[in-house]
Amino acid sequence: MPPLLNVFNPILTRHADHEGHLYVEHPTEGWRVYLRGASFLHIATYSPDTFVIVKTTGKNTWDLPKGRTKAHEVGQKKNITILEHLMDGAMREIYEESHIKDVRGLRHTGLVFQSQEADYKPNWYFQYHVFQGMITPAVYTEAERKFEWLRAHPKAFARMATDRKEKDGIALFTPGNLEKKTPIIKRWTPTIIYMYLKELV
Repeated sequence: MPPLLNVFNPILTRHADHEGHLYVEHPTEGWRVYLRGASFLHIATYSPDTFVIVKTTGKNTWDLPKGRTKAHEVGQKKNITILEHLMDGAMREIYEESHIKDVRGLRHTGLVFQSQEADYKPNWYFQYHVFQGMITPAVYTEAERKFEWLRAHPKAFARMATDRKEKDGIALFTPGNLEKKTPIIKRWTPTIIYMYLKELV
């Protein structure tokens, strides 16, 4: 694994894969990085190591609101920066997975997790860019009620877009819950959470 690659370098070219996910490539060195975002949403009146997690539909595994950045995140606007792409992608994933729209002060924390998928070529990587934002207790309660309503109305849930059916519950993560009521999905998320708590909390 190379040192963290700088995806904000202006000489990089931007592309979309066959599913519309955004990646950047270095024009001479040839490496490629697929862009993703992971968001930590805190409630101002709670402990700083408590944040929103969402439940994988049909399973008792929990995750951050996170996902891949799409090449069309910012519509047809020109001269959009990579950071703006990432920010917009983070907000989309937050809404799709947690039903939360009103996030205050969403910001890039400067933390980035870089790795590779098993089917990547040797010089292909992905990066999760870590964001942090604040929500009010009322916003969190409203999201809880939305998930409760959807559980009570499975036909309405079934009619929703595929991206909005990936999660079917919301909770607040605390370190003591890691392997108890809200077991965190394996692979990358535990590392991202550990990195975040170590550096920013």
